[in-house]
Amino acid sequence: MSCYPKTEAALLVWFTQMLSKNCCLNGPVMLEKAMFFSQTFNEGIPPSSWLQRFRKRQNINFHNVCNEKGSADIINANEWSRNTLPSLIKDYQRSNIYNCDETGLYYRALPKGTMEFSGTQPLGFKPDKEKVTVLFIINGDGSDKNLYVVGKFKNPRCFKNKKLPVKYYSNKSSSMTTSTFEDILKEWDSSLKKKILLFCDNASCHKTKLTFNNIKLIFLPANTTSLIQPLDMGAIRSFKCHYRKGIMRKMITLMEGNDTISFYKRFTLYDSLYLIKFAWGEVTSTTIIKCFINFLISLWHLIRNRRMI
Repeated sequence: MSCYPKTEAALLVWFTQMLSKNCCLNGPVMLEKAMFFSQTFNEGIPPSSWLQRFRKRQNINFHNVCNEKGSADIINANEWSRNTLPSLIKDYQRSNIYNCDETGLYYRALPKGTMEFSGTQPLGFKPDKEKVTVLFIINGDGSDKNLYVVGKFKNPRCFKNKKLPVKYYSNKSSSMTTSTFEDILKEWDSSLKKKILLFCDNASCHKTKLTFNNIKLIFLPANTTSLIQPLDMGAIRSFKCHYRKGIMRKMITLMEGNDTISFYKRFTLYDSLYLIKFAWGEVTSTTIIKCFINFLISLWHLIRNRRMI
């Protein structure tokens, strides 16, 4: 017997309707809609565990419709953290120690799987492969969070007569390149009012011969970024979680009145830039501070009585 009878009945009807439109429905999407119904019927907010029981009662299964750390150099990472890192940061306050990293984002990608009634086989569809690259720059106390997006097209139609919410660059591959990275750092360097230390991985696109007035660029050792790079300690993951949650909410709104194909047509790159900005804003300074603590944890054992961090 369900503790949320009205919510469960409404969700089952909605689920059946969405299946008829060949929509992809995963756990977060289902739970988001269940919360909407529960608030509508004043039945309280169902916990995430309730969804598992709902699926079992209604005989609903999940199907796939398309189907670094193991190579990290732990010894080199520990050696660098203990012997090289202390001398690098000794003259910098925590707020002046930065990290940058980028990630690829399929900005219109729908869930890879969907829920279906047992005994049925869901129809697959061609996934959307339009991608942007997002560059993040953060500092050690979470007080400064910068964001840049690299896309494929310089002036897409959806940008016409509109002010962009984030800094946007373009190239044919929609990936980070040395020239794009240099352009970003030059513009950022000119706006800085302080001397900062910027850590980044040793990817070829980051290898620049330029020198900057306010930025001292330091490359992390090869094959260690998954172990010691702050942005890889949870900040990027948090951003993507917030972004996907926003996508799911947008998808629910669109697919209830239209088929899922219209999602690709109606959710533009311009819309994505706003969602990227919102999702990055949802990443808290607490999350960023924890990421830097992991980065500096080895150093803390060496200098615990010094106020360097």
